[in-house]
Amino acid sequence: MPIFILIMRNIVWFFIFFFISVNVLMGQQSALNDEFNSPCNLSDWNNITEVEGWMTPGGQPAEHLEEFDISRTYPGDLYMMPWTTSWYADLRGALIFKEITGDFVFTTRIIVRNRAGLDQLPSTVYSLAGMMIRSPRNFTNGISGWTAGGENYVFLSIGRANTNANGPFQLEVKNTINSNSNLNISNIGVSEIYMRMVKVNGTILVMRSFDNITWVVHRRYSRPDLPETCQIGYVTYTDWPAINAHWDNNIANVMNSNTNILNDDYSTDFNWNPDLIGRFSFARFNDVNLPQENENTDFMTADEGLILSLFGYPTVPLYPEGSKIWNGSQSNDWGNVANWNGSVPIAGDYVVIPNCNCTEMNAPSLTSDSPLFSGFHLEKGAQFTVESGITLSVDLQGTGSAFINEGVLENHGIITITNALGKEIHNTSSLTNYSGSALSISED
Repeated sequence: MPIFILIMRNIVWFFIFFFISVNVLMGQQSALNDEFNSPCNLSDWNNITEVEGWMTPGGQPAEHLEEFDISRTYPGDLYMMPWTTSWYADLRGALIFKEITGDFVFTTRIIVRNRAGLDQLPSTVYSLAGMMIRSPRNFTNGISGWTAGGENYVFLSIGRANTNANGPFQLEVKNTINSNSNLNISNIGVSEIYMRMVKVNGTILVMRSFDNITWVVHRRYSRPDLPETCQIGYVTYTDWPAINAHWDNNIANVMNSNTNILNDDYSTDFNWNPDLIGRFSFARFNDVNLPQENENTDFMTADEGLILSLFGYPTVPLYPEGSKIWNGSQSNDWGNVANWNGSVPIAGDYVVIPNCNCTEMNAPSLTSDSPLFSGFHLEKGAQFTVESGITLSVDLQGTGSAFINEGVLENHGIITITNALGKEIHNTSSLTNYSGSALSISED
């Protein structure tokens, strides 16, 4: 039986075996968001090696990433450490992506390091990490289905391009049409940056910011050739000198279908030197909502002020800074500090339970009354249980407070939400109240 939640003064509902479902109007693209708080979220992303079926001659996946994970090596980050690889002409490198349809705004924060994890330039040129929009290739059987001249993409990356070892960090933009790559390099002087890519009216806007407040239109590309559904995600590449030393007519066949550890004949005849770590703090997607007067605007020629007024906004975190985030690495014990990124939540904290739907994460249970939290957010895939006789208390008085359930919330006890008037209370998934349980929502 569906129940619509109304916010009224001092009203308490008691439910017996009811399922609450509240529909919330959300942007089409926002469902793709990822705060990289759970290793379980890795299954939501596609790996180009798997999607295109790249295999080595020995029958192993031709993986161009030596290591990659979400929120394990670096809690709260997508982590990618590539082998020697490159995105150039017909060469394909490492790409972790989602598919997206229509126009969009994609924002992330990127941190680049050398392989030692130090804030230093990589020891080899063209070692960078960034974001890419790419036209999907129409094959799934690797080298058997691959044909030359089929790469179409735009990317923006940060790291070491063509500077010397003592030079500044750099940005590289690469615009590739039918495997014809044209690049632009500029000095940036920092190793951490916000990046944004906008697909709108056949134009790709590449933007950057140091602080997520002041944005710059870095480059624009006319790409009406890109299809309605594209791949958008994260690239890493490194060690161009090793690749260039082997450059010949067969380089794409060799590099695309091999990694430098899986083919001894290819890997032992040169001093390979991959030296890059890419870390990505979040993936945030927004719809493009143009005013009526700009619906047909040519953004290749549009004034930069107009572009910034439409797309130069700060990206907004899904929850407040300093929130207490469950990692579930040890058990389902709420009180075990090892199960949290930081410390066990106390009164006034905003609590986040990420996706627990994999063997690497335990789902929490609340087995004693909670302190009074300032917010509560169950992400997609999260599972949470309030045990019988236990109270979960959330007060939404503070700025940014919210009660959001995108996962599976099972209530055998009592959930009280106060100061709810005008605040976000969303249940877009499953909230089940069992016999004897109660859910109370009041405006004060």
